[in-house]
Amino acid sequence: MIGETLTGLLLDALLPLALTALLAAVTWVITRAAGWLRGKAELVKLERIRAAFEHLVDAAEIAAKETAQTLVDKLKAAAADGKLEPHEARAALQAAVERAWGLLAPEIREILIGLFGSEAAVKEQALAPAIEAVVRDLPRPAAPTDVSPAALERDAALSRQRRGLLP
Repeated sequence: MIGETLTGLLLDALLPLALTALLAAVTWVITRAAGWLRGKAELVKLERIRAAFEHLVDAAEIAAKETAQTLVDKLKAAAADGKLEPHEARAALQAAVERAWGLLAPEIREILIGLFGSEAAVKEQALAPAIEAVVRDLPRPAAPTDVSPAALERDAALSRQRRGLLP
């Protein structure tokens, strides 16, 4: 009887302690698992942001090249000096920005709007600078040359005159 009473007392005293320790261990494991999951979720979020910026840069490159080949070349050909006026350059940039925005998938747009706050902010703070960077790196076409015989003779005469061979 004394053994049963002693066992009962030990169980009554140790069982709450064991349950408390078990509960603390389970809480610790759940907390660590939640932290790990938050870390994984953050990594996934960062990966999605990185991918969104890669898509943005790709869209900017495509749009800049398309705009340069179509709109800019037409505007330069129509200009007497072959150069864009400032308002034409702004219009070309805006056309490229709109084209780049159109190339982005809706999911990518949502991520970028979430980062920048609005569509206008994405276009102004990310797309326009990306397109300008692409344009700065585009190879410049050689100046058009007039290959008519009269032009070649004129160029040769000017060259000889500069070298002092003709008055």
